Amino acid sequence: MTSSDLLNNRVALITGGSSGIGFAIAQKFVESGCKVIIAGRDENKLQVCSERLGVESKYIVLDVSDFNDIRKKIPIAEEMFSDKINILVNCAGIGVKNSFWNINEDEYCKIMDTNVKGLFFVSQMVSKYMVDNHICGHILKISSSSGMRPAWTPYEMSKWAVNGFTKGLADTLIPYGIVVNAIAPGPTITPLIGK
Repeated sequence: MTSSDLLNNRVALITGGSSGIGFAIAQKFVESGCKVIIAGRDENKLQVCSERLGVESKYIVLDVSDFNDIRKKIPIAEEMFSDKINILVNCAGIGVKNSFWNINEDEYCKIMDTNVKGLFFVSQMVSKYMVDNHICGHILKISSSSGMRPAWTPYEMSKWAVNGFTKGLADTLIPYGIVVNAIAPGPTITPLIGK
């Protein structure tokens, strides 16, 4: 098996797949033979990115901070390819804009709703789909090196939550043949940090 067919017959759903780390993962997955569904909030951006990825890519407009949108759109994503989704990459995330003293409730909630609540409910729905369809799949969460440091921002706190949830979900899903991992990149030049 070569690197170009490592993920043949696999389908990946990648939240936050139209920019930064999520798009880079989508590119590598397609290069390795995977079909990908990229999800995000900006349809124009998703369309451009999907075209760049080629025929093995589709997209779905999804706001992971909105529970009702998750509940409505994940079943649509699950039917986009004839093969079943067997990889989930939770990459959607937003960062903090203000200093500790200036973070308001709106900013706090937006970060937590995207980075924690969205990740939780997308994982819940996709893992249930995998279990119900007897899929031995993989779930990858994009954490951050910020989740390894003392937390004083909602972003850092959210990544602590990602790390704890990853361990708990791994323990919950391994009896079903679903492997859950996280990676914790350090500073990366992406739109999240304005680069």
